[in-house]
Amino acid sequence: MKRFFVGLAVIALVAAGCSSGSDSAKSAKNDDATGACPTNVVANPDDGGKTIPALIASATKSVDIIIYQIGDPDIQSALLAAMANGVEVRVSMDNYSSSTATPNTAFVNAMVTAATAASPSTLSNFQANWSSSNFNITHQKTVIIDGNGGGAPCLLISTGNFYSSSYGKYWAARDFYVTTGDPSLISQAESVFSSDFSCDGDTVTNGILAETSGPLLYSNGSFLPGTSTYPPYNDGYYPGGEPISTPGTNQGNVGPYQVALIDSATKGDVISIYNEELKSDTNYPGELWNALIAALAKGVSVQIFMSAPPSQSGNPLKGQDKDFVTLAAAGASVHLLAAEAYLQETSTGFPSGNPTYIHAKAFLLNDSAGNFIDGYVGSTNGSSNSIYFNRELGLALKNYPALAKSIQATFTKDFSIANPAAPAAPFNFTVPKVAPATGGLYPVAWYAKGFGNDNPRITASGSVLEDALARQACGAAFTPPATTTSAAAATTTTSSSTTSTSSTTTTTLVESLPPPP
Repeated sequence: MKRFFVGLAVIALVAAGCSSGSDSAKSAKNDDATGACPTNVVANPDDGGKTIPALIASATKSVDIIIYQIGDPDIQSALLAAMANGVEVRVSMDNYSSSTATPNTAFVNAMVTAATAASPSTLSNFQANWSSSNFNITHQKTVIIDGNGGGAPCLLISTGNFYSSSYGKYWAARDFYVTTGDPSLISQAESVFSSDFSCDGDTVTNGILAETSGPLLYSNGSFLPGTSTYPPYNDGYYPGGEPISTPGTNQGNVGPYQVALIDSATKGDVISIYNEELKSDTNYPGELWNALIAALAKGVSVQIFMSAPPSQSGNPLKGQDKDFVTLAAAGASVHLLAAEAYLQETSTGFPSGNPTYIHAKAFLLNDSAGNFIDGYVGSTNGSSNSIYFNRELGLALKNYPALAKSIQATFTKDFSIANPAAPAAPFNFTVPKVAPATGGLYPVAWYAKGFGNDNPRITASGSVLEDALARQACGAAFTPPATTTSAAAATTTTSSSTTSTSSTTTTTLVESLPPPP
């Protein structure tokens, strides 16, 4: 039987033993119309959960998945059926906090239980591992079919997760899937996946930074300042506080590409943006934000369509309202779906009925006549955390005009929705007023990637942003937290162990966190 990586073998074996436009915009092909997996884009929630199970069913040799959150019965059934047919399945998952560790662990336990009941040979085709320790969060959302050979090689790049929850089915938000059978892209994506899955060391970058034109665009973490290594997994990546004051050395190509795209816009051009996080991130170093402000000053039209955040009082790393107001004041057209739509991902139609949460991440640049110039679609949010510290993957659209045209058609329809929340509307949000000791910036601190009891991630005002979860390194044993919620506060108990010794930590959350990104 193939070995399970110990990080999830322990969990699994113990558990087993004791978001569209017009019809033409829903699916766009023709950028590469050959092969079993033509280059294509599909919008959610229009897809209705059909694409991923069908793609898995097409595999003849292997399915590799790297994901922030996973857990859906249709996806699980498709994977189990593939494994029963001799297809090898590998899954690399984030475990940054309980919001990912808990559902991802449940998914693995369910897979192992079902595969064990089916047959030893079915179970032998399944491997799972926690994600690479070189990144703060593995936020990539990708499926690779037959990446090491086989009859139906295909790469799916998603802007959305594969986890169905109380917020709705995994496909219920506005998101996009891009698929391609391009052998060179599949080969590169497979190589990087295998590097992450096998826990490659803290100097391995896979040469991504040098791939300046993509077309695969990665967030690839950052080296510690003044070094040529990623931080140890327990040292973390996000410099503490906001604005972020100590940059590391970026190793990804997505940030430079997005900034160059915006910088290339001239007066009269139009930039259309879907995003979930679009933040100024002052002093770290805010290139994307500064590029947007500079483009507006040049006379570029900037159109932004997002969901308005719910009240984020006391939570400056999540509050985006001040940034929306700033962009609108600089001339951007900012359309936000009302915060009340935040929990309405169960909608199966859009925009009629209850509006869907806007989760997609895309930048589209067109000239004043509507001719496509350049673009991006993928998992990377418009924040420095996502661009510089995470593992993310997207696609440069410069050479894929049909894909861009489809996404643009969907955006144009969404952007025209009547009565979006006004960007200047009053929000229940204040930025803490503090006077740090150095240079007007918050003190520098590299918080733990997996926060322990001594090192929770906090705001400058002292509010806890995340539950204290001792994140384990790639390949390490991990026992997920048990979570209970009271009317007053949520309390998370975490037990983690890499040997026979267990430790337990209890932390009270003082914020209610929004759905995961």
